[in-house]
Amino acid sequence: MARPCSVYFVPGDALKNRSLALVIAFAAALASPVCPAQTYPTKVVRGIVPSAPSGSIDIVGRLVAQKLTESMGHAFIVENRAGAAGTIGVTSVAKAPPDGYTLLIASQSGVSAAPSLIRNLPYDPLRDLTPVALMVIQPSVLVVHPSLPVRTTKDFIALAKSKPDTLTYGSSGVGATQHLSAELFGMMTGTNLRHIPYKGGALAMTDLLGGQIYFMFSPIPTATPFLNANKMRAIAITSLHRIEAIPDVPTLNESGVRGYDFSSWIGLLGPANLPRTIVTKLHGETTKAIADPVLRKKLLDLGLEIRGGTPEQFAAFIKQDIATTAKIIKAAKVQPE
Repeated sequence: MARPCSVYFVPGDALKNRSLALVIAFAAALASPVCPAQTYPTKVVRGIVPSAPSGSIDIVGRLVAQKLTESMGHAFIVENRAGAAGTIGVTSVAKAPPDGYTLLIASQSGVSAAPSLIRNLPYDPLRDLTPVALMVIQPSVLVVHPSLPVRTTKDFIALAKSKPDTLTYGSSGVGATQHLSAELFGMMTGTNLRHIPYKGGALAMTDLLGGQIYFMFSPIPTATPFLNANKMRAIAITSLHRIEAIPDVPTLNESGVRGYDFSSWIGLLGPANLPRTIVTKLHGETTKAIADPVLRKKLLDLGLEIRGGTPEQFAAFIKQDIATTAKIIKAAKVQPE
């Protein structure tokens, strides 16, 4: 709790002497620190998720917001502002007052990919946002429709090479993690794959289940229920090491695509010039939240990798991710819109 302001008692006799009263008041002001503002937060904090409900960012955001509500004494609510590849939600935070009451629960698309994909982007991620905490890394899993006669990465590459520009895959849009994962895969394996962009990952997944497209690089939480129901088949994951949620699925790196490592991430950011005291407090509480054994298990069960580090390390991570993503976009000849 904030320390209460000091209260100085002035005797009644002194009040009769105006000069003496002024001297006492001035001395008290010099002797006492300025009364501090109430400890942050003092009201509801909004966490903007720049995607639709029920996606991985939304799920992680709500789980962490619940823990922050419990630990910080004021409600942390999640507000979905989807659209324009995540840039609508990011813009709303970039232009918000830097008071800690409007935060961003973001991922790669609206922060790392947007500068290379969107002309006249209304924000600069490195200038207009304050990194607070990197929470999780989100690998993808290469999944195929059961009708596709492949069970390994080697099988998949062989089929793709035998039928160039035939194997169709879906994504939530141009420049989305699903799209860039496939582009990187194609470049590293010499395969020609056909991209079908959708207006959301759920729509792409629906068409994969229906057999309208052949494969996807899907977020693990999205794919797991369908894998368990044998409605699709997992071929490999995109991180360098296996994931607890699906331990039997090999990595692309160990399956012959040496060095393949491409995942999305989910982190907490604020507007530029967010006061250091607020950054420090939010970082500490967020780090404590994702370290909670119950929440940690939920995140691991979702196929997510727990991360941490300082705000400065998160800032360096974002800068590197912007550069890496830009190289993939340029090599794939994706034109900015």
